Amino acid sequence: FENEELDAIIQALGEAIEADEQRTGILVPERLRQMASAYRLMTEIGKEAVKDLKKTSPQKTGKYRRGWKVEWTKKRFGYEGKVYNSKRGQLTHLLEFGHPLVRNGRVVGNVKAQPHIAPVDDWINEELPRRFEQKLKQK
Repeated sequence: FENEELDAIIQALGEAIEADEQRTGILVPERLRQMASAYRLMTEIGKEAVKDLKKTSPQKTGKYRRGWKVEWTKKRFGYEGKVYNSKRGQLTHLLEFGHPLVRNGRVVGNVKAQPHIAPVDDWINEELPRRFEQKLKQK
């Protein structure tokens, strides 16, 4: 599924749950609502991370910058998100940490590191728990 399709499924599921609760008077367990809310929150964070990476990535031709994607994989107890570069994934480590510059088999210098993934990773690790707590306080 694409993120838009999953969002539509979650939205439809939420509407169906609310309609069923109103019709029958039986409440669906709060845990199911929390899981749907958590998944929605994770997709938002993933989309924001991709947007940030597209803004902060080094640009030569623009192909590397445009290649950032987020992918969700169904696991046994939920989903796992992965942010990756689909166009030039082999460059991520070289650009993030720098590398020796080799010409004709000789090292002629070093390419300076351009850290652009680590700040986004740090932001995700801070933002996700903060938003989860914020969601739980709203309920």
